[in-house]
Amino acid sequence: MMKKNLQLLRSVLVAFMALLCLPQAHAQLFGPYATTKDQATMKHMGLKQMKLNGKYWKLEKTNKYTGVPCSKRLESAHLTAQFDVGDDFVFGGKPFSFTVVFQVRAYSNSGGLLYTLPMDTMTLNDNQPEQWYRHDFTIQYPNVSHFRIRVLHYTNSVSASVIRNQMRVRFRIEEDYRFRVSSSTNTSLVSVTSAGGPTTFKWSCDCPVSSYELQVLRLFNRNPSYTTDETVIQADIDWNAALSLEVHDSMALLNLAEGSGYYLWRVRPIGNYYEGGLGNVINWGPWDGAAPAVGSVIAGAASLPSRFFYTDPSDNKNYQYSRNFNGAGDHGEAIGFYTGLNHLQQSQAYRQADTSVVVKQNLRDFSGNSVLETMQV
Repeated sequence: MMKKNLQLLRSVLVAFMALLCLPQAHAQLFGPYATTKDQATMKHMGLKQMKLNGKYWKLEKTNKYTGVPCSKRLESAHLTAQFDVGDDFVFGGKPFSFTVVFQVRAYSNSGGLLYTLPMDTMTLNDNQPEQWYRHDFTIQYPNVSHFRIRVLHYTNSVSASVIRNQMRVRFRIEEDYRFRVSSSTNTSLVSVTSAGGPTTFKWSCDCPVSSYELQVLRLFNRNPSYTTDETVIQADIDWNAALSLEVHDSMALLNLAEGSGYYLWRVRPIGNYYEGGLGNVINWGPWDGAAPAVGSVIAGAASLPSRFFYTDPSDNKNYQYSRNFNGAGDHGEAIGFYTGLNHLQQSQAYRQADTSVVVKQNLRDFSGNSVLETMQV
């Protein structure tokens, strides 16, 4: 009897010790599967493991614009999820199906739970190859430190493993800020390069604005004593005659169609704190300090950060050039090369959206008649 009682007591003690260890095991089971900042990409194996072990993905919010030397205002903040099988859908005609049920919780800087979003189900198949989820947390933004994303359910049925390997769920924290520029906002010219093709302009700004105004001015010699060397000129500066365009990046590619010679360029930031963008003078920042002011006179014209000499490879050709702009800030360019009798030989069209050039060639006989025209390539 005594032996049986000792065995029973030993069993109770083992069970009691297991209960004492349960919170630690529980914490390990439901801890973070991964921790990333601002974005997270979950693939097949990650979703599968998160479902099996109950762990969550910790998505931290970073204040990426802390310390910028210009005023800013948060316009909106969203948590988005994109569920797809790659950037381009190339699996037409191959049946597949994915279903994910996830839960999102928002936490404060102290680690306390702020709120829990309702469970959301996302389904992907060959007839619906992409799905989006979007949560607006603009009001809660100052208090949110991170999100914890749990996968409550995940199933898949695919005909090819390559589809399973391409499947992904991408979570992102997206913030839209409005920036106000001032007279102290600093823009610096970085470089200008050209190798006979489009000229690349690069600059930097201490305020992360979303658009800039770029001006490029062709300089012409006005001194009759400078006639033997095109690299030595004397020119007046009139920025009113410059090419002006709005760009949405800190670089731009332009084909310079005004021939070989000296060019000036300058940049200024355009804020979006006030309505109207470039059309509102209050949003205009100062021009960079490297470019000469209106009314200046340049003599000698050595190359400087704001001034460069461009050699046009088409200088000895007969051509017609055009440039067009749209409301989104993009532009297109076209050039046609002609014979001495003004018969079109070749046309080229440049698209800024994908930086591609579409070319079409005309072949003519000795009389100038078109005998063959290639397809656009």
